[in-house]
Amino acid sequence: MRGAPNGSRGGCAPHGFTLIELLVVIAIIGILASLSMVVIARVRQQGRVTEARRQIQALVNAINEYHSDTGTFPISGGVRTIALASNS
Repeated sequence: MRGAPNGSRGGCAPHGFTLIELLVVIAIIGILASLSMVVIARVRQQGRVTEARRQIQALVNAINEYHSDTGTFPISGGVRTIALASNS
């Protein structure tokens, strides 16, 4: 009785991948994709926070420049304000 060379079945090397191998690769790709989406979402949120801080700082600088030029702060434009300096 002759055995197959190198322990393979049928005497020839297997061609292609098994279903299990393909499912494992697809699962790994899915895990990597989900992890990268989490990282991308976090980076986008940090970008939004950074942009908001930059815009707030630009507004503060503009108000301070207005105060330097006129000696007063701009009026509220009809928005009701509360005086916090004193309660009398």
